[in-house]
Amino acid sequence: RLFETFADLLGITEDESDHAARQALLALEAFDRDVQSKGRAILETVEAEDRVAILVIGRPYHADPGMHHGIPEEFQILGYPILSIRSIPKDPAYLGRYFREEVERGQSPLDINDVWPENYSANSAQKVWAAKFAARHPNVVVLDLSSFKCGHDAPTYGLIDSIVRTSGTPYAALHDLDANKPGG
Repeated sequence: RLFETFADLLGITEDESDHAARQALLALEAFDRDVQSKGRAILETVEAEDRVAILVIGRPYHADPGMHHGIPEEFQILGYPILSIRSIPKDPAYLGRYFREEVERGQSPLDINDVWPENYSANSAQKVWAAKFAARHPNVVVLDLSSFKCGHDAPTYGLIDSIVRTSGTPYAALHDLDANKPGG
């Protein structure tokens, strides 16, 4: 599809298009390894120092300071390390520490079917999984961001709230982030 869409516009061959797509996927994998390595370092530090890190559960666009209004930075100024969903280490050995029962049952630590069996939105699934991770990690608290009463996020509100409330995980939710004045 990339080739069909961009071949004439860019004047490229199908082999060039395929090569570019492979290189892009390799770059994305390298980025994921790097960000997860940094996330793991944060988690190991807060574990060793018996502190907490704040896991920002939001959509990818909430990484934009214009969308999150600098809220994560305000917490960083106070000394709290910030994690994103993407920064949580995904290697099975690491996750096995926190999803032991699932692994013993032969389930993937990334599975959310136990709390949401019919989910079809990747970003919503990631938010719910991140809440499950935070609920199992004693040094992680949650900041759940959503803008404009986001329709895609609406089904996650109750699930995330239930997961973190059941585990006693400290949790703050800003679900109408842009419906009000950001300073508030």
